[in-house]
Amino acid sequence: MEQYNLTLNKEQLLLVAESLSIYGRIKCAQLKDFHHLFDDKKYNKDKVTEHLCDIKENMFPELQGSQYLSIYGRTAPNEAKLAYDIHKTILHEFHKNDKYWNINKDAHLLLAGKYGVKISTIL
Repeated sequence: MEQYNLTLNKEQLLLVAESLSIYGRIKCAQLKDFHHLFDDKKYNKDKVTEHLCDIKENMFPELQGSQYLSIYGRTAPNEAKLAYDIHKTILHEFHKNDKYWNINKDAHLLLAGKYGVKISTIL
């Protein structure tokens, strides 16, 4: 398997992490969780939520109401799991040396280890 290196600053890497989180959520039918991306805009949130619910019903007819695919479940797509795992691996890199425990202090590997995903700080 070919491998690539990517050099990013902290701001860029956090944007990649957020993007991977969004991608994974979309693949798992969590379409209503994106209002925070547009906090700087004035829009009808109820109308947008209604449209997102319609999209979800059409794309995921097997799911009812507020159901979604669990990232840990067997029905979640592998690409969603990998995206989530890379997201969590990036956050772990920023928090692994924190003095106190937090959700990102410990490594989180669903699939990234299998695919050789490595995130490291260049000093």
